[in-house]
Amino acid sequence: MTRQPPPGDLLTRLAEQALDDDYATVAARRGTDPAPSSGVRRATLVVFCAAVAALAVLLTVSAVQTRDSAGQVEADREALIDRIKDEQDQVAASQEQVEDLGADVEVLRESSLLLTNDVAAVEEQVETLQMSTGTVPVSGPGVRITVDDAPSGAASGQIRDTDLQLLANGLWQAGAEAVAVGGQRLTTRSAIRTAGQAITVNYRSLSPPYVVTAIGDPATLPAELLETSAGQAFTDLRANFGVVFELETQESMTLPGRPLGVTPALGVSGPGDERDAQ
Repeated sequence: MTRQPPPGDLLTRLAEQALDDDYATVAARRGTDPAPSSGVRRATLVVFCAAVAALAVLLTVSAVQTRDSAGQVEADREALIDRIKDEQDQVAASQEQVEDLGADVEVLRESSLLLTNDVAAVEEQVETLQMSTGTVPVSGPGVRITVDDAPSGAASGQIRDTDLQLLANGLWQAGAEAVAVGGQRLTTRSAIRTAGQAITVNYRSLSPPYVVTAIGDPATLPAELLETSAGQAFTDLRANFGVVFELETQESMTLPGRPLGVTPALGVSGPGDERDAQ
């Protein structure tokens, strides 16, 4: 009976045998492969030198480009600085122009203010002249006076043109700002006259009762009127001849305007003939 080797020895031998086979295979392959030729080594050297040369060219080109780029950056920087200086100079010049224009505007504003004050003064003066000449309508508080012939129908109790003239002048004297008779605005050149059987104001015929309106302070105008010769005359006419004379204050009224025209000046005279005899 054959003696079997121990298991550990068997494994060792199998491993050694496998390694021997591998070594044998490698040795046999080395014997059959040809050795590298000198041509291959030369080609390898040429490729290596070419790669080194190409790398050197690339490094040189990169250095040149970097130098040129640095020069361009510096040129661009200087150009930008010059442009900024130019812009700053333009801004300074514009600011100086703005300051000059601001000074001119201030002068013009002061001149405009002076002109505005002058215009306001002129307008106020024109308004005063228009009111005094009666060329524009005027509104405000005042008095309304109604005068009429005496109910008796006597000649001595009839209202005359001189009576209306006296009353209008008395209202001016009492402080009236504007006066109208029968809706006709009185100016410094208005005419109150008798034409035939009628009294005319500004050449427009009126018939009794005659309504006289005046713009003024209703708190003082009636009393001031009665203190004038006109007020005293109408008080006498009412007491002695029965002439109607009624005065009432108004909170608001409007007197029409009258275009300027050349008319005879308003005359002033007192009552005459039969009234003087009384």
